[in-house]
Amino acid sequence: MPTGSLGGIGFAAGAINGYLLNRRWTFGSPDSWRTRIRYVVVQLGGLFGSAGLLWVFVSSLSIGRVAAYGVVIPVITIATFLVNRNWTYSAGNVVHADGLPQAREPRVTLAGHPRPGNSERMTQR
Repeated sequence: MPTGSLGGIGFAAGAINGYLLNRRWTFGSPDSWRTRIRYVVVQLGGLFGSAGLLWVFVSSLSIGRVAAYGVVIPVITIATFLVNRNWTYSAGNVVHADGLPQAREPRVTLAGHPRPGNSERMTQR
């Protein structure tokens, strides 16, 4: 199988795994088509952002590939996390069956620590 195909399969598997884990454990968000579509948009943005930054670093700035990846991966990871937290899984995106938005906050902070007041919910799961 060509390497590009394997890379695409790996990216898709990582995106699916990331959606499931982030939805359930990081953000505690219910599943919806809106959330899925937003997540795919963010992941594609991360993919194209990574490719674009790597091209700039390697082709235009003559930085080695390994060093370029060392810079690009943390930047894109943090950027996609913040967009997912503030848009994909935002409180305005979560809707009850009655059509009204459900207010909620992520269960953990950016540093991975439980948010105050969420420890009871986290221990019940």
